[in-house]
Amino acid sequence: MISPPPTIQSPAPAIAPVLPGADAQTTPSPLSAPSAPTQSPAAAPAPAVLRAAKAQLPPLPSDDLVVSARNAFVANDLNRLNVAAAAVESTHPLRVHVDAWRLRLQLNDSRNDSRFDADASVRVFLDRFAGTLAADGVRRDWVLSLARRGLWPEFEQQFQRLPARGPDDPQPGCADARHRAITGDPIALAAAREALPVGRELGEACQALLEQLAGQGVLSQADIWRRLLAAVDGGALFAVRKFAALLPHFDEGRALSAALDQPQSEVLVAPNANFRELVVIALARQARNEPLQAAERLMRYGPRLSDEDRAWVWAQVAAAGARRLHPEAAQWAQRGAIVAGAGVPLGTVSDETLAWLVRAGLRNRDWKLVRGAIERMTEVGRADPAWRYWWAKSMLAEGRPEEANQQMRAIAGPWNFYGLLAAEELGMVQTLPLRPSPSTEEEIAEVLGQNGVIRALKFSDLALRTESVKEMAFTVRMLTDRQILALSEGLRRRGLHDRSIAVAERTITTHDAGLRFPTPYRELLSEAARAQSLEPAFVYGLVRQESRFLAEARSGVGAAGLMQLMPATAKWVARKVGANGFTPGRINEPDLNLRFGSFYLRRVLDELDGSPMLAAAAYNAGPGRPKAWRASLPVSVEGAAFAETIPFTETRDYVKKVLANSVAYAALLEGGLNPPRLPSLKTRLGQVAPRAAVPGEAP
Repeated sequence: MISPPPTIQSPAPAIAPVLPGADAQTTPSPLSAPSAPTQSPAAAPAPAVLRAAKAQLPPLPSDDLVVSARNAFVANDLNRLNVAAAAVESTHPLRVHVDAWRLRLQLNDSRNDSRFDADASVRVFLDRFAGTLAADGVRRDWVLSLARRGLWPEFEQQFQRLPARGPDDPQPGCADARHRAITGDPIALAAAREALPVGRELGEACQALLEQLAGQGVLSQADIWRRLLAAVDGGALFAVRKFAALLPHFDEGRALSAALDQPQSEVLVAPNANFRELVVIALARQARNEPLQAAERLMRYGPRLSDEDRAWVWAQVAAAGARRLHPEAAQWAQRGAIVAGAGVPLGTVSDETLAWLVRAGLRNRDWKLVRGAIERMTEVGRADPAWRYWWAKSMLAEGRPEEANQQMRAIAGPWNFYGLLAAEELGMVQTLPLRPSPSTEEEIAEVLGQNGVIRALKFSDLALRTESVKEMAFTVRMLTDRQILALSEGLRRRGLHDRSIAVAERTITTHDAGLRFPTPYRELLSEAARAQSLEPAFVYGLVRQESRFLAEARSGVGAAGLMQLMPATAKWVARKVGANGFTPGRINEPDLNLRFGSFYLRRVLDELDGSPMLAAAAYNAGPGRPKAWRASLPVSVEGAAFAETIPFTETRDYVKKVLANSVAYAALLEGGLNPPRLPSLKTRLGQVAPRAAVPGEAP
């Protein structure tokens, strides 16, 4: 039972120091072809590799200094970073990141803009460490610095060398759009307008682009208003103020602040030139925490709004109501004309808001609402397997099987919740892929020796999990499937099951189900499951999601061990089973943790009528919550719909992953078939009917 992800205390990897100038240059290779299947990987690694896997790297003198440098970088403290960096050995594996952090803080220090002297150092660094994650970060910040200083020729050259950025990092794209828009070319201006983030905070480069486009008269007042609405929808309040400042005569003073920060206040009753705009903003903001009150006010103020504004606010109220499982949410969505696919201005309601309208439709079995909300999503939103699946289900409900099957075929597969459900809808016999030939000792040694892997493991050794994950992901993207599987196997041998699983999930065409769904602690887990009459596959599916099989895992709220037991829960179980010798210090012991966790899982399973789906929700969020969610259902729904409408994002994702995991483990543990056949996920999900919440004994 966890809230935030666990902090992993993992064994230190055996790595050799890397000279900063000796970083191996790797280039993408073609994906490996599927290898000949075999029954199992090599049973006994060579003694030399086994010794290396068990070796522990002694702490390096600079380890604490590297951590201090990283903390200084996060705190934007260049002076403290310089002090730490000066004492880090040049041979430390993470020295390249320490130097990168220094350069990035220098680049982001606006005081340097008029007397900047680090460009030469940046060029040397990029030449020396080209192709590394550290260099990618430095180049990204250099590009933004060059744009800020208006050094466009150098900017254009460096921007072309910058790897493509995802939607979570729009800043370089905004800087490039601003550069191109300076010419006034109509095509460049149109592209620049599209580069502005929608529904999120702007950031420095995107704010500069907005100001330039506004100065050039590119943005119409209607466009600015739509972007303001999208910013309100996304909770980007700084962006709201920026857009409001571009609307003529808009009151940026007390009234706007009240609409944003105190929307329930009566400041709106005072005469104001922007009454309509303020009402729209205030009602949307109030709906986030008080959807019922916002709905009542909207009924009062609605006649004074335009049809589009009124429909948009109803969509905000409906989404907020769906988050709280209000039975009126579907009706509110209909007032927003979501069902008819009209009313709400395009681009002003986010995919996230529309997702909650879909969930309102699922709870009411309102397939027109489900379809209408999904069809108003962006192309990216509609491509999500969840919404593609429910879009197809709405088509089936409307008698359009050919269109539905086309959507189902696009997502069917064995690796995720909706892929499994889609395959079942199509009547496909789902199997896990045949296992490829095992990695050789040479393949494992070669990939573990890559500098990116070494750095990722060193970050892990220093408990810098975020940096470790980023470094490993950056390195893995350059590997073939065959190399990825070798890396996964090497990490598994070191007991780094969480890293091993994450890496194994990155393959494209050649997969190893045994690495994606490993079975460590098999004897202990099977014994604990049998003692409570639990299916081992269900317990394995839960443990994989809880801790990724790291016995020392501990969450930010204190949940510990393989099954992430909270201390209070462990004490309750200890009393129930008569474990008089239990002390909190033993909670991470694999045997005890599995026995206590299985006992608790059995109790919540019994309290929730034997439903694995509801029991998984109870294990994560406590048994009282899924009982309340079930009690608030207006009609009976299929288990998949109930899982999708769970109002807690963490619990919703958790339940879907645990159930999908358990299906894969059931196939792997069953044995006898090669490839293993997957059992029915829909059977495990079952149906969920409204039922009054009855208090139980389990905490």
